[in-house]
Amino acid sequence: MTIHTGKPVMHHLGFVVKDADEMANTYTNLLGAEFRLMPPYMVHSMAGEEAELRVYYGAIAGSIAEIIQPVRGDTPHQQWLDERGEGVQHLGLYVDDVVSATKDLLEKGGEIRWVYPNAGVVQLNFDSSLDEIMGETLPGSLTYLHAAGGGPILELLGPPIHQGVVGGAVAGLNDYWETTFPPVEPIQQG
Repeated sequence: MTIHTGKPVMHHLGFVVKDADEMANTYTNLLGAEFRLMPPYMVHSMAGEEAELRVYYGAIAGSIAEIIQPVRGDTPHQQWLDERGEGVQHLGLYVDDVVSATKDLLEKGGEIRWVYPNAGVVQLNFDSSLDEIMGETLPGSLTYLHAAGGGPILELLGPPIHQGVVGGAVAGLNDYWETTFPPVEPIQQG
């Protein structure tokens, strides 16, 4: 069964930690979780400079977890770690249309934190207009929004990002993903 409700669907929990290897090993030992280390994530910082993340994806207690360790650069992950410490940093939410979902949440009071399109991060100020933000948000983007009331960041991801995660990172690890989200072709490693 594939869910297409037009509303966000819980995809994964994103943890930010100082040591991703330690957290993955701890949850593997305690809960029998299975994690896969991804190749280094080369992204752009909040200022447009090169940054790096160490990332694990895995199945844990019937759900999916993303463990993120900032390695270098001023990313939202490093800012979260500096300001709030280790723990749940974002709720990964699958949406059919990242552009429409981002616009909807912004109109309802969400605040943009980071837009990560296919080609790189979009540099936006917190006072950027809705038109500026939406002009840079592409269907293949990943957007980080902060709810006005606080709590974890809301990460909106659509089919292209989901394809990369499920087709490579967690292929075969979790029945929930494989029955809830659109089918994807496995990514060939090598």
